[in-house]
Amino acid sequence: MKRFAYGFGFETPKQWIANRQYGWDDEDSAIIMIRAENADAARAWGREIADASVRRLFEHAHAQELPNWQEEQYADWIEEAAPESDGVEVVVGELPDLDWLGA
Repeated sequence: MKRFAYGFGFETPKQWIANRQYGWDDEDSAIIMIRAENADAARAWGREIADASVRRLFEHAHAQELPNWQEEQYADWIEEAAPESDGVEVVVGELPDLDWLGA
């Protein structure tokens, strides 16, 4: 398996509210390391992790709205990673601790 750095954009609950209230476009981003056979598999799994992680972030904030990360069409990217790259690491089919974004 290869290592991939999967990055994605998202809004925190406070950004979500302010962006809609004031017309802003503030976002954060995160990177997770994924072991997968190829970039397509890593990106597909990364999107699942992004959606679950952002949903968890909103649940912890007791947000009234829970956006669907994939439906909101946030930016994401994938690149093959060096063995010594840092970040939360998972393999396809394995979810990280979903509180990692809020840490």
